[in-house]
Amino acid sequence: MKKLILLLLILTLTCIVAAGCGAKDKLEEKAAEKLAEEMLEQSGAEDVDIDGDKVTIKGEDGEEVTFGGSEWPKSDLAKSIPEFSKGKFASIMETSNYLMISFEEVKEADAVAYIEKNKPDFTLDNYESKSEGMISWSGKTDKDLQLSLTLADASFSIMLFLDESE
Repeated sequence: MKKLILLLLILTLTCIVAAGCGAKDKLEEKAAEKLAEEMLEQSGAEDVDIDGDKVTIKGEDGEEVTFGGSEWPKSDLAKSIPEFSKGKFASIMETSNYLMISFEEVKEADAVAYIEKNKPDFTLDNYESKSEGMISWSGKTDKDLQLSLTLADASFSIMLFLDESE
């Protein structure tokens, strides 16, 4: 139940930030940040930082979740795969062991080229599927890094996960 409340609060926070992205006024940003902190306090969030179109939430366990942004992340996890520079950023979500980046307006040829570029580094547990309007590929490294790439029409998603459970 606590996770459901956290998810709903994060969604509400994202809507607040999206509504205020055009206004760069520091007072509105601080007010939204304070409201978000109060909303998330009950769900175990320790701190909320709003920086333009990026929101970082730090949980009581020290884990951070970042939403938003419009450029390739600079984390070590993001550096473990090549940067994709085609299309338009739609959304970004990142933690220390999970990265999801969604793009819009991606051409099939660009997505296929990116998939091919990643195949040599993710040779384990490969899966590939193609159907009308959709291409999906996933693979894993020997270092428990899993990559999933999906093109559906002109939307392209990159999901990278580091499984540290072993």
